[in-house]
Amino acid sequence: MTGSLQRPYALLLGRYGSDTGKLHYAGRRTHLADAQAAAVTPLLVAAIGGHPWPAQLFVNLQSRPTGYHQVAPLVVVEIHADIVTDQGWQWRHAVRMLRVRDVAPDEVPPDLHRRV
Repeated sequence: MTGSLQRPYALLLGRYGSDTGKLHYAGRRTHLADAQAAAVTPLLVAAIGGHPWPAQLFVNLQSRPTGYHQVAPLVVVEIHADIVTDQGWQWRHAVRMLRVRDVAPDEVPPDLHRRV
């Protein structure tokens, strides 16, 4: 996430891959509204002992590497996303956060493939 643990600005989202079990960067939610930030802030915990992603990420196809705060991948949010992806792992466009879900990360289906 970008911003601070006290006031997140943007969420960097991940999905676990069914082939490797690794957490892949999947996309971003830019500029959280105050209510959205208030919903996720109490759930964010700084990552301790490592994080599955590098210290900087390319958050979109035209970006330079971006620094961010590494948090433990424990929060699940429901989003609305365009189905266009880059090689099946990353949404090309920013997503819209709908709400925080009371779901464990391992309960979320892996990958970005559209489920019908």
